[in-house]
Amino acid sequence: MGLLSISLFDIRQRYREIGLREVNGAQATDIYPLLIKKYLSVLAVATLISIPVSGEPSHYICKILRTKLLLHSIYLP
Repeated sequence: MGLLSISLFDIRQRYREIGLREVNGAQATDIYPLLIKKYLSVLAVATLISIPVSGEPSHYICKILRTKLLLHSIYLP
């Protein structure tokens, strides 16, 4: 389940709360930070986890390709 679907699900669950805030005079600039704050923290954690996890395999694949390209260029006439 992606971050977008989780956020849409949460917004749908909080639909009544958002409506009450709007009725009581809250502007969109007051409501957006309430919703965005939660997802920016989730996105930050996901980014911090994914960068090291994807970095090592990428380095390994580049090392293999570099070796293959070097061998390929040696054997070309």
